Amino acid sequence: PKVHGSDLKAGLILLEDVGDESFEARLRARAPEQWPELYGEAVDFLVELQQAMKDPPANHLVRTRRFDESLLRWELDHFREWGAAAPFGALAPKLRAELDGIFDRLAARLASGPQAFIHRDYQSRNLHWDGDDLVLIDFQDGMQGPLPYDLVALLCDSYVDLGWELQAKLLMRYLLG
Repeated sequence: PKVHGSDLKAGLILLEDVGDESFEARLRARAPEQWPELYGEAVDFLVELQQAMKDPPANHLVRTRRFDESLLRWELDHFREWGAAAPFGALAPKLRAELDGIFDRLAARLASGPQAFIHRDYQSRNLHWDGDDLVLIDFQDGMQGPLPYDLVALLCDSYVDLGWELQAKLLMRYLLG
């Protein structure tokens, strides 16, 4: 959204009202056969964002914030706590140690891979339509991080099930785009 005014000392920013038609709302109003076209636009928009933020200005906040190995590891621990232990119970010590080893390797691998601008919540509820244009909201967590992070958030959205076939097509669109 456009910034209409700000008073950073007071912690205030006046942003454009982009309306209330989320990407998810437009999906729900359309037949699933139309979803590939809409998701194609979201994938293309992600590529544009990553290209635009390839070399942000020197003083840009995105240059100073990184989704590094320790933050990745924290996210994996958060998943273990709330995605596994909360609903199913704590892991036995041996299994937890094994999972910790897997999480350590995964965090290291992701942190050492290609990096790009990431939104950190690039999902159907944070993309909105302003007419025919996509607009991104909830962008305060933007930083540098693993290149595929936002694509995974979009294709494995917790609010919309795309199915494997559409995910594969959109992945190819991203790779070729």
